[in-house]
Amino acid sequence: MSNIEWTTTTWNPTVGCSKLSQGCAHCYAVREAHRLGSNPNPKISSVYEGLTHKNGTINWTGKVRFIPERLEKPLHWRKPRRIFVDSMSDLFHEQVTDEQRDQIFAVMALTPQHTYQMLTKRADRMRAYLSDGHRFQGIHEAIKQRLGYNSDRPAFNACDLPLSNVWLGVSVENQEQADMRIPLLLKTPAAVRFLSCEPLLEEIELYNKYLEKEIFSEVPRPIGVEKRTTCCDWLIVGGESGHGARPCKLAWIRGIIRQCENANVPCFVKQLGGNVWDEDERLQLRDRKGGDPSEWPHDLRVREFPRGAVLCSN
Repeated sequence: MSNIEWTTTTWNPTVGCSKLSQGCAHCYAVREAHRLGSNPNPKISSVYEGLTHKNGTINWTGKVRFIPERLEKPLHWRKPRRIFVDSMSDLFHEQVTDEQRDQIFAVMALTPQHTYQMLTKRADRMRAYLSDGHRFQGIHEAIKQRLGYNSDRPAFNACDLPLSNVWLGVSVENQEQADMRIPLLLKTPAAVRFLSCEPLLEEIELYNKYLEKEIFSEVPRPIGVEKRTTCCDWLIVGGESGHGARPCKLAWIRGIIRQCENANVPCFVKQLGGNVWDEDERLQLRDRKGGDPSEWPHDLRVREFPRGAVLCSN
């Protein structure tokens, strides 16, 4: 189970990270990793030991740890799930090797009953990995060597790339990162592409630059997946929560919703954040994350998923 509203389960075969842009400033994952590193259970604390430090503020050390014993978990989940991959890390961090990524993609290839949701701030590295002509070979070798190919699992062959059950997304907290990361996402082979505008730190213009344009992708689409007509298939938006949350204006969220409506892109409003403003008035919400839709204006209660997506239950 996960407390993240747009997924049902998290899967963390890697843990640890390093901060990259403004959206990382108040990273929830580093706070959680720091807490888990102090857990009295050594099986838990040993996983997170050395990944964070506190020198005035809690921060990542830049070390990323691959956890082999977590790798095969989805192979044992028979009932379909929506799985957020690496909520406590970034799979495309420079400390994660291609061989480790191959093993993770091999698990996803062998579990087509699940839907995998992956987010990164390292769009350049994601594009490079998934555009590599040798990727199929690496993933196939991982299936044979690390996991062992099971004859009762679905056949895995070249036409399965990009994997139809893997959604790839980038975080775009402000206009600068939108303009850097979205063009790279467009050049990345993917069945479903999505954007996460969380934490939303300013007004972002997406429609005129990206959403209103018909995209005829230069990269392959999985067999059976419809051609897209916009640059992304889904968008998540939310304000920042936690200690020191930066302001989020309702007008910014409304602007995202409006742009998605105009482009016919499904939008999911995750939360308003812990420091939300309506014009010049700060809203006092009971939910500290601003995550209770019953407290929101009706026009913000939008929680859509990609069209045609299988919405797996827990």
